Amino acid sequence: MSKINICFVANYYKTYFFHEIATHLQANGIDVCWIVVNRKLRDFLIDKYGSDAVLYLSKDDAEQARESVGDFRLNELVHGDRALRYQVRWAYSFLNNIQQPIYEFLKQHDVRFVFGEITWAHEILIHRVVTSCQELKAVYYCPHTIRMPTGRFGFFRDEYQSELVPLPTIKEDKSEGNLSPIIAEKPDYLALNDMRLQQARTFSARLSRLKRYFTMENIDAKDPTLIVNRWLSFRLRAAEEINRELYHLVPKASFDETLANRNFVFLGLHKQPEASIDVIGRYYENQFYNIVNIWRALPDGWLLLVKEHSNAVGDRSWGFYRKLRQLRNVVLVDEQADSHTIIRRSRAVVTVSGTMAYESALMGIPSLTFGDVFFNQLPGCRKIGLENLRAGGLHCLVHTIDKEANAEFTQWLNEHSAEGCISDPVSNRACMNAENIKQVVDAFIAVIK
Repeated sequence: MSKINICFVANYYKTYFFHEIATHLQANGIDVCWIVVNRKLRDFLIDKYGSDAVLYLSKDDAEQARESVGDFRLNELVHGDRALRYQVRWAYSFLNNIQQPIYEFLKQHDVRFVFGEITWAHEILIHRVVTSCQELKAVYYCPHTIRMPTGRFGFFRDEYQSELVPLPTIKEDKSEGNLSPIIAEKPDYLALNDMRLQQARTFSARLSRLKRYFTMENIDAKDPTLIVNRWLSFRLRAAEEINRELYHLVPKASFDETLANRNFVFLGLHKQPEASIDVIGRYYENQFYNIVNIWRALPDGWLLLVKEHSNAVGDRSWGFYRKLRQLRNVVLVDEQADSHTIIRRSRAVVTVSGTMAYESALMGIPSLTFGDVFFNQLPGCRKIGLENLRAGGLHCLVHTIDKEANAEFTQWLNEHSAEGCISDPVSNRACMNAENIKQVVDAFIAVIK
C-alpha cells in the first residue's frame, strides 16, 4: 500500500481507543495526525505523535481574526450543539476562525482520510470543510456501530449516518447463502448506557458532580464542548434533577390488553441533547411538535402511544408531559414497558432516527422516520416529512410489508460493515481487547485501501 496520511478527530475517552488503532495503522505504514479541542488530550497526543502532528483548537480561537474558507451554515451548527447553543457570544467567532487552521493543517499533511464523530459543531464543521474543499482531496468517515447485528460497525460518509462505505475486501464470508437474517434485538450498548445512567443517579455520583461543580476539577475552561459558566451549568443540572424527580409524579399507563387491542401508532422519544436527534434529526428536533404533527395525521379512533426513553428521564419538564396528556387519544406509557411487546401489537412505529424503527421493520411492522437513516433501505422503514403527513395522513403511510424481503438488506449491510466494537475504555472496556483491536484495524485498512 502506498503512503497514505490520515487524521483522527479526538473525542474524549474514545481518543484512547483510536490512539490504539492509530499505533497499529502506523505499523502498516500509515501516517497519523490529530485534531483536538481539549488540553489534556492535546498533551497526551503531542507526547505520542509530536507537536507537528497535532492541531489544537480552543476557545482562544474565537479571539483571532481569520477569514472563513466557505459557507458552512454556522447558524445550523451552533443551534444543534449542546454546548455552543448556550454560548453564542463567542460560538460563531470560534467556528469561523478555526476553518483556516483546519484547512491548512489537512492540506499541509496531505490528509486523505479524516476519521471522527459527527456530534459536536467543530466535528461537523470539519466534515463540511473536507466535503466542500475538493482541493483537499480528502474524505471524512465516521466509524460507528450499526446497532444490529450486535458486534458490527461501519464507516458513515455523511453527517446524518445514512450512507455507509462498502467494505468488500474484509476477509469474512459474505456469500448470501451463509448469512443469517438480521433479527430485532436490543443493542448491547443500550444495556451499558442503562448501567452508566443508573450509577450516575446514585447519591454518591450526584455528590461527586456537586463537588466538581465547586472545585472545577478536571474542567478545561478552553474546551468548546464544555459549559464552564457556573451559573449556567448549575441551572441546567438543577433543572435536570428537578425534572427527574417530577417525572415520577407524571401519570403513565401500563401496556395491557385494553391498549394492545386498539389500533395505535407507537412513538418513541429520544434522549436529548443527543446527535441522533440534534444532528441526524435536524429540523425535526422539537419532539413535542413531532408528536402534535403525528397526532394530527392519526386516523379517527386510533391512539398514539408515546414512550419515554429510559435513559432520558430528566431531559423534559413536567410541562412537556402535561401538554402531551392534553391531546386527545395520546397515551403516555410507562418507560419500563417492553418496547418489543408494544411494537408487535402496533400498526406502525414512528421515530426521528431511533433504533425502534429498525427493530420494527425487522419484525414486519411498518416504521417511519423523520431523519435519514441507513436502515431506510429496509422495505418496511420509510423516511417521511411533514408533506407526507399533510398529503394523506398516517393511514396512507401504513402498509403491509414482507419480512422475507429483508434478506437483500442483510446482504447489503454485511457488505457495508465489519466485525468489531467502536467504543471507549470507560463505556466498554472490552473494546480494548486485542481481538477487537485487530478486527477494527483490519476494517480501517480495508476502507483506506
